Amino acid sequence: MGKGILDFVAISLPEKKPGIVHPLELGVSFTNKTSLFLFFKDLVPQLVAPDGQILKRKEPDNKGNSWKLITPGLPVGIVLKGKISWHDTSLQLEIPTYSYHSESPPIATENSWKFDDLRPGIYKLKFICDILVRDNSFCNSQINLLSESEEIVTHKLETNSLNLHLFEPLEVNNHAVKIDNIQFKTILSKKVLTIPKQKKETRPPLNFAGISITNNTLNPINFSFYITVIPEIIGTDGQILFRSYFSDWSRQAENSDFVLAMPGENIIFFPSSALQWQHDDHVQLSFSAEDGGVYTFELTGSGTYKIQLNYVNTIKIVNVYNQEAKEWKKIENIWTGMVTTPFVDFKLM
Repeated sequence: MGKGILDFVAISLPEKKPGIVHPLELGVSFTNKTSLFLFFKDLVPQLVAPDGQILKRKEPDNKGNSWKLITPGLPVGIVLKGKISWHDTSLQLEIPTYSYHSESPPIATENSWKFDDLRPGIYKLKFICDILVRDNSFCNSQINLLSESEEIVTHKLETNSLNLHLFEPLEVNNHAVKIDNIQFKTILSKKVLTIPKQKKETRPPLNFAGISITNNTLNPINFSFYITVIPEIIGTDGQILFRSYFSDWSRQAENSDFVLAMPGENIIFFPSSALQWQHDDHVQLSFSAEDGGVYTFELTGSGTYKIQLNYVNTIKIVNVYNQEAKEWKKIENIWTGMVTTPFVDFKLM
């Protein structure tokens, strides 16, 4: 399976309550198709409102970026973990200036670009950055020796525009959202999880949180559940918990990873999950990514958490092996895009 390009992101708006945030994970990738060394830094977001006006952005106090190498022939990608939240009556989008890793401290809000006074509607988001070109005699270590006072000739590069659709949950069902007549919803099989009493206690896998998709269009649509359902959790303190990914083996997509939803049909998918002690000092909640890997979250103790399962898919057509028929099969008309669902509360006791 190859990688597609995500050009549509639908974000459900958070509740109008202090401290309530919705995470927004954005990926930016570069591929150097030249024979030269390319370097980039300072990804600057540009947001265009539904009326076509470029919105004014608030500059971060510290961009925190250094030049990064794009090796000839190799792709380079970074992930920016932004968020959307209410500040009084203003809806604000924050996009950090650099990637966040689990071993580094959380990115302070002062180190993020900010856009205020957003409204429901379709925005266009792209990134602009400086590109520095050097021949192959230039060493990667030399790039950090360039001072800001030295005159450096750079080129401007713009990414493709991403359609960012901000929308409110359905009035009749505030845990669901509808995009292009397709309804997405996070569902829970139970609202309370119990911390294992024994730190080495082995429990069977859970079907704790799932995603419900209803096809209200007039046409059949395929949905992929192969590395497409991504959980997000907000902790008891209102902060977004870091999501790790771990895998010690991998598997290819199979025919059973794709489900055809007929017009009016509802399909439900529960990724396998588990709640267990990790290293005897914290509780870990994990979810299968369906590729052999798992997403994990460190829970901070008993209390009320919020969870959402989001759908992210960029692949429209795949060739998969059908185990029953013992043959390869082409699956087409797979729904693509990214949808974040409203958060649902659960308790850890």
